[in-house]
Amino acid sequence: MELPDNLALGYIVLVDGQKLINNIIELGTVSRWSHVAMVLCNPNDITQNPSATNQRSWYCFESNITPGDDVHIITWKDFMSFENNSSVVVRPFQYEPNKMANSEFLKAVVNKYLNRPYETDTSELILSSFRANDRENLKSLFCSELVALVLQDLGLLPNEKLADNYVP
Repeated sequence: MELPDNLALGYIVLVDGQKLINNIIELGTVSRWSHVAMVLCNPNDITQNPSATNQRSWYCFESNITPGDDVHIITWKDFMSFENNSSVVVRPFQYEPNKMANSEFLKAVVNKYLNRPYETDTSELILSSFRANDRENLKSLFCSELVALVLQDLGLLPNEKLADNYVP
């Protein structure tokens, strides 16, 4: 998918899924949320009220079992159709304007992880619930690991904690 030139990291998306796997994730992580993703959009579409913006120009960057079992970009409309029975919350990223990555750097970070497989190491998933991973494994990525990596690459999240130890 070809992304537009003027692109920013706009929102974080939290999903309370209704499938069995979602319930297992929520139970294991002691969280209401079973999935996390990011919205890439035009910088002018970032507001405190996401429902009032032009969501037709939004792209969802995520690592998910569906669709495709990999790190991918889909339109917001497609993302919402896959999550149609889930509770979805969208929050704008809070960061200082001078820390906002330029569009080309953001695209380079996105392309760095694009098409990596969804997490294949079950022990890494389990250990993340306890924040107990002691080494980084970037061959395959789960959703919150991807979000943490992108935020670390953009300088918006410190590198002291392994990305493998973040959960939704």
